[in-house]
Order: sequence, then C-alpha cells, then structure tokens
Amino acid sequence: ERQPSSASTAADESSASKSAPSSEDYGYSVFPKRDPGADYKAPARFIGFRAWRHNRCLKNVLDCSMTDPFIRYLIVAIRSRGCSFTLSRNVSCERCRFSFSGGYDPMRKQVAVCENEFWAKPGICSVLRHELIHAFDDCRAVMFKGADEEAKEPNESLDRLACTEIRAASLNHCMLGAAKMEGYTGMFNYAGQHQHCVKSKALMSVLAARQISRPEGEAAIERVFDRCYADLEPFGRIPASLKSFRSDCDRFIIDGARYGYSIQEARQRTGNAAPGSASGSPSAS
Repeated sequence: ERQPSSASTAADESSASKSAPSSEDYGYSVFPKRDPGADYKAPARFIGFRAWRHNRCLKNVLDCSMTDPFIRYLIVAIRSRGCSFTLSRNVSCERCRFSFSGGYDPMRKQVAVCENEFWAKPGICSVLRHELIHAFDDCRAVMFKGADEEAKEPNESLDRLACTEIRAASLNHCMLGAAKMEGYTGMFNYAGQHQHCVKSKALMSVLAARQISRPEGEAAIERVFDRCYADLEPFGRIPASLKSFRSDCDRFIIDGARYGYSIQEARQRTGNAAPGSASGSPSAS
C-alpha cells in the first residue's frame, strides 16, 4: 500500500485554478506514468513536436542545474544530507495532466517536470527550485516523524505537505522581487505581506495536491505555519531575489556552514565550476 507522502506536490501556483484529479490519489493521477491505476503507454517521441519539446526540456533542466545558483546550492544541500542526487536518476521530463507544471514523487525520489507545460528555461528553473525544496525536505525527513514513516494521525501527512509547501513558497515564490511583481507585496509592511504571499501560494499547492476542501487546507497551513515559516534551512535566510542570491552567495554559504554543508563544495557549485555528478540527461522513460 502506498504510504502518504510528506513532500508530494502536484505543481506550483498556477495549478489551483485548473481541474484537479478526481480521486484521492495524492496527486499521482496528474502524472500518467506514475498513476498506479492507469494503463499508461508512453507517447512516441522519435520525431516531430513532442520529440523537440521533450529534448528541449532535458536541455533546459541541465542548463538550470549548471547556471542557477539556487538550484546548485539545493543540490549541494541534498547531497550533504547524505542523499544521492543526479539529474539522470532524480529528474524526469514527462507529460502531465490538468495543466500542472511539475511535482515531487517521494516514492521514487524524483522531480517531475511537466514538459507539456514548460519547456523554456525560465519556467523549468522555477519548477526545479520549487520541487528541489521538497526533495530537500524529504531527504532531511524531519517534518514530523520522517517522510517514509506512515502517518499515525489523520492530519499528519497533510501537515507535512503543508509544511514543505510553506517552505517552498517562502524560499522561492515569495522572494521580494517575485512577490512585488505579482502584487503580493508593496513598499511597506513587507514582513506581513510576505506571510500573506506564503500562505496563499502554499494553500494553492496543497489544494492542487490533495482532494480536500479549502477550509481543510487553510487549517493545515495554520497548524504548522509558525514553525515551518521560521525554518530557513538550508539557506539560513529568505533570499530577496535571484539577483541578490547571485551577488550574495557567500552569505548563504556561511549560513549553510552552520547546518553542516561543505563551504568548499558550495563555493564550487555556486560559482563557475561544472556540476560534477549532478550533471547528465534526466530520465524520461
């Protein structure tokens, strides 16, 4: 029997306004080849637009892993926690349903990028940043009793999901620059507006990943918000923007050292060095 997932999410903020899976399947039906109840046949990708789209997704996943400091730093953190991570094993470009953008599969320890929604680099980098936070949380396995342990209480699995969605929203989607562009924050009271942005984004993802009512999702967010919002590992602070992340990498590396991450490796990964064993072509079979 499939265990409830603590870091499973179907997609980012665009998902909530779309149609969602009709069964209580923890979001697996969004990804046809991962749905245990589906008779999935992979579409032919030898020629034509589908092949181009798939190969474009693979290329941009690799480019993001080599050039985006946020993604490179998360890969360092995941591996520093003792979890294996390579693009060829842990990232997959695949076709998804319901206009979702991506997800994290805790059973396979795999990030799924929905190639039929995003194949341009900016969108794929955004999906990877979001889902790698879930992968880190799953690796760290301290959200409650561990990502692989069966929930003992009815709300435990949902609370773990809410927690990792809060962290993904706080550390990625609601960075100062992005939140301002989307109208969540203004010039004043940034702290309060940032929390509003985080709650809104996290709620959208929770509702997209679980067949629950909005009040149930809001209750889960509120139950864990204070603890999970304050959890900034592996960065130690909320990035103001990707631009500041690039210019202030040393600060994040110093913060990361407090969590036990290798400063030397982090400097190499966030600089111009090749991504080493985290490189390669993602699996899409």
